[in-house]
Amino acid sequence: MEEIRRKSIVCREVWFDEERSLEAADIVLFYHWCVPVNLDASALVHSLEIDLTCPESTIWKGFTAGTRNEVNRAIRQGLVFQCWSQPDKTVIDEFFAFHRQFTIERGFGTCRPRMDARV
Repeated sequence: MEEIRRKSIVCREVWFDEERSLEAADIVLFYHWCVPVNLDASALVHSLEIDLTCPESTIWKGFTAGTRNEVNRAIRQGLVFQCWSQPDKTVIDEFFAFHRQFTIERGFGTCRPRMDARV
């Protein structure tokens, strides 16, 4: 849970069905929950769903101009993408170290991500 203070207002962000805190807040925002907390104040959020088995050119054509611009900007800023079909222990350990730091910085706790084998 993330706490944001703006002058005299305390706003809490609660992400991905995480446990809610009983601490007082003026505003609580629930992001990406499986079930809407309050239907009257909820907005549907959609994410890109991409079939990564398609050729790169097909994926690229499926993006809007805005998304292509964002991808190009990220590449110019040094974003690097890698994919491993059979990652070794070093790659997995590096991922867990990144994930651990990411969750700590965002206040999600220190849980270890579950790695399910998919066939």
